[in-house]
Amino acid sequence: MTDVEDRTGLGRTTIVELERQGMFPRRVPLTRATAGYVESEVADWIEGRKRLRDANNVLIFAEK
Repeated sequence: MTDVEDRTGLGRTTIVELERQGMFPRRVPLTRATAGYVESEVADWIEGRKRLRDANNVLIFAEK
């Protein structure tokens, strides 16, 4: 998770909440106790956020 936090600038809680809302890539089970993210999916998510920014669209954030 630390790598994903570093790449996105988001904290663990925000990442999990965005994932829960379907607004962030889903984790992939690696073993019974661990899961990870697909690097290309996280990179695509970041690119999508950049496209929203560049199009002057309002960014959508997780609501609590």
